[in-house]
Amino acid sequence: MGQHMKKLEAISLLGGTVTAAARSIGVTTQAITQWPVVLTPLTRDRVLAALVRRYVGEQALIALARAAIGNARRHRAPRQKVLALD
Repeated sequence: MGQHMKKLEAISLLGGTVTAAARSIGVTTQAITQWPVVLTPLTRDRVLAALVRRYVGEQALIALARAAIGNARRHRAPRQKVLALD
């Protein structure tokens, strides 16, 4: 999907109708009709969050996030000492 999401793609993913999309993310149908053709990052994030809640679930997402955080910590480069040059 990349960094850009189009309005019609989002509506399709959220149920195929403006009404279903609005219900999925908790806004009015009027709000959906006012979306630009290419969604803003904030709106795209709301769409993705609704999809994660629907298809992944909260507990699975939390477990995935914890695993990713732990993995990042294990693979973090060691801190380097900064030498002061006087």
